[in-house]
Amino acid sequence: KEPVLLNVYDLWNLNDYTIAVGLGVFHSGIQLYGTEYGYAGHDNPGMTGIFEMEPCNNKGDLNESFRFRQSILLGYTSLSRSEVQRIVKQLGRRQFSGRSYHLVAHNCNHFSMKLADILCGRPIPGWVNRLANLISRVPFLVKYLSPPHQRRQRRRRI
Repeated sequence: KEPVLLNVYDLWNLNDYTIAVGLGVFHSGIQLYGTEYGYAGHDNPGMTGIFEMEPCNNKGDLNESFRFRQSILLGYTSLSRSEVQRIVKQLGRRQFSGRSYHLVAHNCNHFSMKLADILCGRPIPGWVNRLANLISRVPFLVKYLSPPHQRRQRRRRI
């Protein structure tokens, strides 16, 4: 069985001030078989938003806004490396394209939740996406934080 790890990163230094009240802005990815899988947005139609990186390497694969915080063992999977790669590819085509990314409603932590559930049937800790979950209850903030192409689509539908 292969361990399934959740790698959590602080975004910006904001968390130095907000973590004391139980809130933070976090990026996360799922690590197994020596690879970390993450999710980010872009504006290229038809392309996945899922990427692979060296685990815990915020200096090389992410940018200076990210600081590695911790790894959390979520569980174990009996899936092979090739089965995991196939699942990740399918998720990228079906649910996690770059254009479907939303800072609050469909972010890297949602991807980590989905992949962790598939791999080992375990959720990620609630604190990792708590701030996004709170913001999602305020509709005008959700709309304000939408990428421009998603705001344009909403206007066309009305």
